[in-house]
Amino acid sequence: MIGLANKISDYLETDAAFLQPLLDTLGSLFYAVESEKARKAAEDKLFQLANSDTLTGVMNRRAFISSAYECYQTETLPFVPVIIDIDFFKKVNDTYGHHIGDAVLQHVAGTLKSLLRSDDHFARLGGEEFGLFLKAVETKQVAKLIRY
Repeated sequence: MIGLANKISDYLETDAAFLQPLLDTLGSLFYAVESEKARKAAEDKLFQLANSDTLTGVMNRRAFISSAYECYQTETLPFVPVIIDIDFFKKVNDTYGHHIGDAVLQHVAGTLKSLLRSDDHFARLGGEEFGLFLKAVETKQVAKLIRY
């Protein structure tokens, strides 16, 4: 909606015809801005879907490897890569069903995520394997985390 004021006389059809290109241009600009916002939102959603594990919500293997490689290339402080595998997890699925196994994986992921710092990298690598890439950390700190 465009409000026009300060005209001494009433607006005529000629005034409307004169302003129509401006209105058309503003409408096109508005549409372009809205289209760009929608495109950006869709792109962000696709990126999130392509880089996260749907079950646990943490990074997937592809994102983890890319992130770890980037840190390896740029990080100057000590870092520790960690692989965590849940032993005998197949027994959980076979005994209680896959829905319980999924709940266990979600719980493990949530627990590990809550113990990590915001700049650590954490992913589900596949099945019951998780990966951590801990930056600026000493080995004894990692041992403390793993004992948990």
